Amino acid sequence: MEPTTPAVAPQANPVGTASLITGVVLLLVSIATTGVSQALPLILQELDLSIAQVAWILPLPSGVVAVVATVLGVIGLLLPNRRRVAAIIGTTLGAAHLISGIAVILSGAIISLIVP
Repeated sequence: MEPTTPAVAPQANPVGTASLITGVVLLLVSIATTGVSQALPLILQELDLSIAQVAWILPLPSGVVAVVATVLGVIGLLLPNRRRVAAIIGTTLGAAHLISGIAVILSGAIISLIVP
């Protein structure tokens, strides 16, 4: 019988952990954006602005955080011999947000083409 070498336990994955933390921050930013969008009519009335002037600004912070979470997660997944759970969760949160954001943008564009 040949001696077996013990399996090396995966090491910590700080990039994956950063992706997970960024994904949680993404959820908090999304909640804050939803809250701001609910108050937007009152804010716009006070500032004498129209929705068309500021509507594109609201998704920017969460979009940037989603890209960061996704990129960090992918890097964390590509690191050899590292724990992957945090990187998987961070990548999933970021990518899901990006996909849903793209779907909203495309559906808005399609509706604006259909409705005169």
